[in-house]
Amino acid sequence: MESSTITPRYRYPGVKPFTTEEQGLFFGRDKDIDDLFSLIFVKQVVVLNSKSGYGKSSLINAGIIPKLQAETQFVYFPIRFNNYSEKEDPTEEAISPTDTVRLLLKAGSPSVTETELFSPLDTLIKDENSFWYWLKTRQWKSQQTQFILFFDQFEELFTYKKPQIDEFSEQLAQLLYPSIPLQFQQRMVELDKLNLLDDPLQDFLYQSPDVKVVISMRSDRLSLLNGITDRHPAILQNWYELKALSRTQAEEAIIKPALKEDISYSSPTFTYTSDAVEAILDNIADQQDGKIDSATLQILCRYIENELVGKQSDVEISPKKLGDIKDIFQKYYEGILNQFTEDNRSKVQRLIEDELIAVDSDSRNSLSEGFIHDRLKINPDLLTQLEASSLLRKERDANGRLLYEVSHDTLVGAIKRVAATRWAVEDETRKKKLEQDLADERTRTEELQKLTKRAQDNEKKAKARSQIAIGAAIVALLVAGLAVYFWLQAQNEQERAEQAEKTANQNAQSLSIALDQVNLQKVNELQAIGQRYEEYDEYALALQVYRKADSLVSNIQKPTAGLQINTPAEAISDSDLAVLKNRLVTRIDSCQQKLQKQP
Repeated sequence: MESSTITPRYRYPGVKPFTTEEQGLFFGRDKDIDDLFSLIFVKQVVVLNSKSGYGKSSLINAGIIPKLQAETQFVYFPIRFNNYSEKEDPTEEAISPTDTVRLLLKAGSPSVTETELFSPLDTLIKDENSFWYWLKTRQWKSQQTQFILFFDQFEELFTYKKPQIDEFSEQLAQLLYPSIPLQFQQRMVELDKLNLLDDPLQDFLYQSPDVKVVISMRSDRLSLLNGITDRHPAILQNWYELKALSRTQAEEAIIKPALKEDISYSSPTFTYTSDAVEAILDNIADQQDGKIDSATLQILCRYIENELVGKQSDVEISPKKLGDIKDIFQKYYEGILNQFTEDNRSKVQRLIEDELIAVDSDSRNSLSEGFIHDRLKINPDLLTQLEASSLLRKERDANGRLLYEVSHDTLVGAIKRVAATRWAVEDETRKKKLEQDLADERTRTEELQKLTKRAQDNEKKAKARSQIAIGAAIVALLVAGLAVYFWLQAQNEQERAEQAEKTANQNAQSLSIALDQVNLQKVNELQAIGQRYEEYDEYALALQVYRKADSLVSNIQKPTAGLQINTPAEAISDSDLAVLKNRLVTRIDSCQQKLQKQP
């Protein structure tokens, strides 16, 4: 059943880019829009680049495209490939970059349907499927001669296999550089010799469309363009770098959307006090250059719109109502976690807080999809949800591995605070469980001691019965059989008593081994943590961890010689203890030496 409820509109998109429909909310980038727009008009290929989170997609969607619509006749095609991913079903192939562009050129205009795209070019070459063919076909049908292809997140192209990259590069080169591709030129010569090439078609073929390309990609991925310079040698000749927002630009992006009057928005109009705006900018500005990351700003403002204005009906935002800005990012992160079931939330937290954030710094780690699935048992669907929430983003490295990382550095501090709370709760839970296990073991030990005492008492009684039986045999041979009976009974009682005592000793030894195994597990965990600290040159922290592990090794006891233990846990041998001890001593010495070398 379809709902008639109108989907609410937000004044701030959060971590997602602005759309073309949200152009009226896109503030602070007027100069960038004008400068980039002018560059596009004088250059055929322009590379738009910036750091992640600065708003490249938003600049195109809500800045450049609306200006194209208002001031030009250009037909534009927004194109994104998405990262290449192996399908679970090997018979199903992912759509290639070339096919992505072809589909958009064939049916990318609302005024021309795919079924209408019969082309006079079919009289030259049948079943042609190149970019140039489809753009010329569109030119024939729509009488449009100006086209712009916007490639957003162009670095995704290089996650595909090399033959697919080369095919796309060749197709794009044919579209941009020669007036007519070679295969069509050759066919035109053949038909002209036979007087079969009519003049209108020939004139049309030489009417070159005005084709422009805008490539948007991250600054730290620009080197990937070297992979297509064989066909596009001047691809980096014209580029535009989008910088982070200045304080003035950021103020516009904060204040103006809140003042827009429209009942379709999810919140009423509201204002910020000047002190609130300053507090926001002071908390999210880069400490070195004072600039503001657009994504960080939108996350913060979206929270204000949802929580303070939407839920608490605050229409004037002050520093007091804002509270601690850092808490806002934490609540944003916790809000995403609350969308998952308890089991999936636990998996997500362990992935993000224990693996994707470095323990000893505020840096982000990257993990492969295979590692995440095999080690953490997180399936692709859950990873897709995390990516859709913009909490994670994925990239493909040079070896073709699909890597996941936390989407923005801004979230790292909030994530670590949530992690610290979880770790404290988990430590307390483990402590209580260990205390309960020890209490249970003490109870079992006391029961074994009672059984042992009972066995000893029975042994004494058995010895007494044996003496009575022997005396009775001397007094009367007639009762010898009865004496033998009592003696045998006594022997059985004695064997049971000895067995009970042996069982008690075995159980006590088993308890000792189990406790040693707990200590050993803690030692291994501490070693792993120490190694991770060493990987990030945190030798002081690593030294503390190794020393704590060394003290635990000293508490591990040797098993009682000659005693067979009926337990699945194995006692730690002297040689294993020695190896473990030597390994820790080596790591401690190494860390001490490296600390001495540090300035």
